[in-house]
Amino acid sequence: MNRISRHYPLYLFIATLFLTALACQAPERFTATQPDQEAIIQAAVATIEAEQSGPLPATFTSSSLAAADTSLESVLVSLYQQATPSVVHIFVRDFGITLGSGSGFVFDTEGHIVTNNHVVTDGSEFEVAFADGSRALATLVGTDVDSDLAVIKVDANDLPPNTQPIPLGDSDAVLAGQFVIAIGNPFGEVSSMSVGIISGLGRTLESQRTPEEGNGRYSLPKVLQTDAAI
Repeated sequence: MNRISRHYPLYLFIATLFLTALACQAPERFTATQPDQEAIIQAAVATIEAEQSGPLPATFTSSSLAAADTSLESVLVSLYQQATPSVVHIFVRDFGITLGSGSGFVFDTEGHIVTNNHVVTDGSEFEVAFADGSRALATLVGTDVDSDLAVIKVDANDLPPNTQPIPLGDSDAVLAGQFVIAIGNPFGEVSSMSVGIISGLGRTLESQRTPEEGNGRYSLPKVLQTDAAI
């Protein structure tokens, strides 16, 4: 949302400064003939109201705001179209029984797919659904409980023709306040996108290890916080 700020304090400060200057410069013998203070205040208020009702500055015209909105929409549409073919829906089963599903993204042209550890936990069979509707079986390559990451792999020949690996960014260069986009399959809804901002840096993610597994106090540092929900 673009916020148009009105400079009320500035106008009020200028009016107050002007009145103070008049009071300091006026000779004492003319005190009795000075204008009524109430009239001066009313005149100042009228000036402020006139400023408020005037046209918006050129930099905040409705056309410029509309152009900015259109530009942002174009960027979001383009990113969605580019990334969606490489975002997959993973179905997790065990002995033919569906345990759940989650999201992942194509990491390379060899068929490696990155997802979350909690998505594949307890699963023995994995099926990947691509954005074009095609499906492929996958095998579990490895997991990291502490970082909640996992890697599965489909045969490279099963990757759809328009599938490209998602390029990785530099998390050290991210700043709070920057836009962030999340694309996934929440609650089974395919290819959902939400937009937000980086809300904070340097957060920690507690390990999912159980006390029986040991190392339950471990936490992953330098996690990025975002309000873009999936």
